[in-house]
Amino acid sequence: MLDKLEIELKKIAKKILNYEVSIDLDEISKDVLTLYEKIILYKYFSTKGSNILNPNEIVKKDEFEYSKESGEKFVKLKTKKEEILNKQVIRKQNNRFEKKNNLLKKAKNLNDQFAGGLQIDLNDKNAFIKHLFNENKTIYQQIIKEIESLNHFEQVKKVIGRTKKYHNNWEGKESYEKRFIYLLQKNFL
Repeated sequence: MLDKLEIELKKIAKKILNYEVSIDLDEISKDVLTLYEKIILYKYFSTKGSNILNPNEIVKKDEFEYSKESGEKFVKLKTKKEEILNKQVIRKQNNRFEKKNNLLKKAKNLNDQFAGGLQIDLNDKNAFIKHLFNENKTIYQQIIKEIESLNHFEQVKKVIGRTKKYHNNWEGKESYEKRFIYLLQKNFL
C-alpha cells in the first residue's frame, strides 16, 4: 500500500512541476488537493506501519474538506504572491532601464562638452575681438551668448545687423565679417 501511494505521489508531483508557463489554476488546484490527500494517507500509513485500511481509521470528511479549502486558499495566495513579485521585478527592471538611458543621455565626453557651443577657434576669436568688436571682449562674449541661445540663422542675421550698427558697420573689415558669418552659419546647419 505504501509503495503504491509513493508511486502516485511522485506522479502527481512530477505533473505539477511540469506545468508550462500558462497555468490552469483549476487543474493545478485539483492536482494539489489530490497530492495532499495522498500525503495524508501516506503519513498515516507510514506512522501506523499497517498496510491494511481500517474503516474506523480513515480521515474524516470534515477534516478532508477543511484541508481541501486550505489547500485551495494556499494555491490562490501563492499565485497572487507570484504575480505581485513578478510585477515588482518588472518595475525594478524598467527603473534600471530608465536610469541607464538617463545616464547615457547625460554622459558626455570632453569633446561633446566643448562641441556644444559655437565652434570658433582661438585665433578667429582674437581676430574678431580685435577687429570687429574694437578689442572689447565683454561685448563679444555677450553677442556669442545671445547667438547661442537662438534657434534659426535668420535670427542670428538680425543680431549681427544690430551689432554692426554700433561698431561702424564693420567698414574695411569685410574679410573678418565674412569669416565671422561663415563660422556662425556653419554652426546652425
